[in-house]
Amino acid sequence: MDERKLFLDFCASNFGRAADALRAWDPAVEGDDPITVLIWNDTPEVGLLTAVTYGLSKVGHDEWYMGRPELMVRVDSEDPAWPLAIAYFADAFRGELPFEYGTVLCLDEPIAEDSSMCGFLLFAPPLVEGEEMTCETGDELPIQLTGCYPVYEGEAAVIKEDFEGFWNREDYDIFSVTRPDVSG
Repeated sequence: MDERKLFLDFCASNFGRAADALRAWDPAVEGDDPITVLIWNDTPEVGLLTAVTYGLSKVGHDEWYMGRPELMVRVDSEDPAWPLAIAYFADAFRGELPFEYGTVLCLDEPIAEDSSMCGFLLFAPPLVEGEEMTCETGDELPIQLTGCYPVYEGEAAVIKEDFEGFWNREDYDIFSVTRPDVSG
C-alpha cells in the first residue's frame, strides 16, 4: 500500500471518519508536489474544525530523526482559511524548516476573517483521548502530526521569552481564534 493511502487511512481511523473535504494547495515551486489538506468539520466536537496536511513529510530534512511532520490545526471556527494556512506554511517552508516545537510562523495579515491572529505556534498536536500522533508507514521515519496553534503577531516575542509561561496560562484556550492577545 502506498504511503498516501496509509496516511489517509490513519487519519480516517484517528478522527473517526474519512475527511469531509480534501483540498489541494498548488506548490509555489514548479515541480513540487501539491500539499493536500484533509478537513473535518465538527470534529472531535460540534464547532471544532480539524485539518491535517499531507505532502510536507515527503520532502526530507537533515534535522528529522524521530519522525517526519505533517501539520494539524484544530480550531473553534468554520473558516476554511485555517486549513489553507497550514497548507501554505507546509508548502512555503518544506525542505527549509524542520518544523520543530516552539517555532512561530506568521503572515503579514490575519489568517482568517473571523480572527486577527496571523500565525501559528508549532507544538505537540491537539489530540483528544483515543487519537494518535504517529502514523507508521514502513519507512524508517514515521509521519508525526505537529500541532499548529493560532497566535497573534506580538505573541511571538512572548513565546520566545517564556514558552512555558505562555503555554500554561490559565486563560489560554488552544482552540480559540478570538482569545485575548497576551502580548499586551
